[in-house]
Amino acid sequence: MKRLLLFAVLICAFIPPPAGAQGKDGGSFPDMRWRLIGPHRAGRVWTVTGVPGNAAVYYIGTPAGSAWKTTNGGLTWSSMTDAIGATGIGMVAVAPSNPNILYLGTGSNQLGSGVYRSSDAGATWQNVGLADTKFITGLLVDPTNPDVVLASAGDGGNFGSMVFYNNNPSPARGVYRTTDGGRTWAHTLFIDAQSSVVDLVSDGTQGRVIFATFTARSPNLQTGPPIYRSDDGGVSWQRVAAKGLPANASSANVAVAAGTNQQRVYALTGGRGGSGLYRSDDGGTSFTLMTTRLASAGGRLYVDPKNPDVLYTMGTSMYRSIDGGKTLNAYKGAPGGDDAHALWIDPTNTERMILGADQGPAVSLDRGKSWSPWYTIPNGELYFVSTDQQFPYRVYAAQQDSGTVSIESRSDFGAIRPNDWYPVSGYEQGHIFNDLLNPRYVYSHGGGHTIVRFDRETGQSGPVYT
Repeated sequence: MKRLLLFAVLICAFIPPPAGAQGKDGGSFPDMRWRLIGPHRAGRVWTVTGVPGNAAVYYIGTPAGSAWKTTNGGLTWSSMTDAIGATGIGMVAVAPSNPNILYLGTGSNQLGSGVYRSSDAGATWQNVGLADTKFITGLLVDPTNPDVVLASAGDGGNFGSMVFYNNNPSPARGVYRTTDGGRTWAHTLFIDAQSSVVDLVSDGTQGRVIFATFTARSPNLQTGPPIYRSDDGGVSWQRVAAKGLPANASSANVAVAAGTNQQRVYALTGGRGGSGLYRSDDGGTSFTLMTTRLASAGGRLYVDPKNPDVLYTMGTSMYRSIDGGKTLNAYKGAPGGDDAHALWIDPTNTERMILGADQGPAVSLDRGKSWSPWYTIPNGELYFVSTDQQFPYRVYAAQQDSGTVSIESRSDFGAIRPNDWYPVSGYEQGHIFNDLLNPRYVYSHGGGHTIVRFDRETGQSGPVYT
């Protein structure tokens, strides 16, 4: 089981504070200050969104590194949520009728503290409830009223937090609705304490027809992936018949195509041998199998807002279909493991989109033909950190889905630059240690139980134990 320890590497140093100032940590170490040393390459992004019609502004949420904003199309990013203390972000949403109003759903790799609202485009935040949910898996803001919001509670993101919550059933799971910007919430859809919401989606053009899907852990859900539909904006719900979906599928990700009167619905099922991409043209009453040739596809689904036959799905790469789901092909990222998680497509210009993956956020202005680089935000997801005894000393860490890194603790140029760090071989979640007798060698975990030695002088590596 992977355990997240740090996002980026921070070094604590003795730096005299200004007169009368106290260190952020106060108390025991008033003169200690943190400084960022990198690596300046991005890490896992769990949720993304943008502002329709604005090519400069995007928002992302990370599993344990807070929420970030860019106002220059992804060239640089700034953290928005340092003051609220919520580091695991499960969902971020912009009010379509007022882009200054944002909602954050907390909980991903870490337990969350409910929903937050900003009325100034992320400059300040207010907690607006649902702290007992621990993991917000969906947020939908009404297209015409920014005070009307739906939120769903489920299992969250990845790894330890999911295991904790899956083993601790909660009456806070299900779908909630507010009509006053979060001051009060109504629990409008609840199955039982074991049933978690996987998806909460609409076609994005109106706030009446909503779909919610659940994991099938409870006998109350009987067979097949549980899919519920609301025709009144989330006030009431009915389980759709979903004829044609496999009875042995335990969950489904869904997406609704705009411009089809909420009749075109896609479902990607998984679990216990029921994997496949399905399509409904009658609002979820019946589904037809499109393909079982999914490769690694198995995550959220997104339909082009202007073309119901074009859809994208997540996996170790991002996949695309241009024929209504009959075929899927890898479209962004190597099948070996970019691990795409989330996509947002501008409904006013579908050439423009932002992808969230294990390597970070990437913006495209040409429908995915080209993308912005990963080296724009230092939110690398690092598992274990160690140092050597050199001067200047080096810091070693393994980064999620990006291998390993060795970072010089200081340089001659006033900042840690990209050429001050390099990979030292090994696996994404292994421990790394420098040879205390000969700093030339660095040892790290490879895949499985392999130990790999990296030679700093030759740049070569090889296994020393398998």
